[in-house]
Amino acid sequence: MAALVIELSKTSKVKRRFSALGLGPQEWASTKVLWFSSKLYSLDEINEIHQSKDWNRVSQKDSRQPFNKVRPAHSELISREDPIEAHLAREAEIVRLSSNKSGIIVFNTVRRDHKVYALKLKPEVLQSKKFLERNPLLAKRPTTLVYIGQTSKTREERHDQHCFAPDKGSRDLGSSIVRRFGERDFAKANLTDALLNDPEVPVDNLTKGEALWAEQYYGEHLKSRTVGTWYN
Repeated sequence: MAALVIELSKTSKVKRRFSALGLGPQEWASTKVLWFSSKLYSLDEINEIHQSKDWNRVSQKDSRQPFNKVRPAHSELISREDPIEAHLAREAEIVRLSSNKSGIIVFNTVRRDHKVYALKLKPEVLQSKKFLERNPLLAKRPTTLVYIGQTSKTREERHDQHCFAPDKGSRDLGSSIVRRFGERDFAKANLTDALLNDPEVPVDNLTKGEALWAEQYYGEHLKSRTVGTWYN
């Protein structure tokens, strides 16, 4: 899995984006502008997009950058089998290229706008076969049942997305397990401070990759006879 790396055409819009760099015509001529997808693709998918230039597989027209050509070899350099590691590799490459003078400009930035959260689940979740399969050590009467997630929204906004289904036919942005078994009152549901308190694993001001890693860490490390967890 890897981010799709695409070289952008140096349109006037792109040049305006980086006008603060003060590049002259000769410098622009020797500079490449790269865009990294936030979505991960298999290397086969990346090669297919490289061959077809089917930009509809990358983004919608109204949000599309001036794509020029795919750089599959660059994607391969940052590819990882584990999706979380692939997100972290993408972010590390963006930071690396943004901090050196290599004749490459990166269109993306790595934002620290993600956070991890924990939401209380009701005892009825123990009726879920999938939940029990995820928690084989769990005793018959556990003390804590919790959903671990990550988001760029506020924790309360994400809680409400989970718990309150959109109108039929709308895009569902929440977790079905929280919708079915979650505590509706955010003040009662929020167990973030109580459970996610490892000083070595922060839960605020994270990149997307760091948040995914922390979500998995807490989702696994909290599991015990008395604590059952669910994370995606």
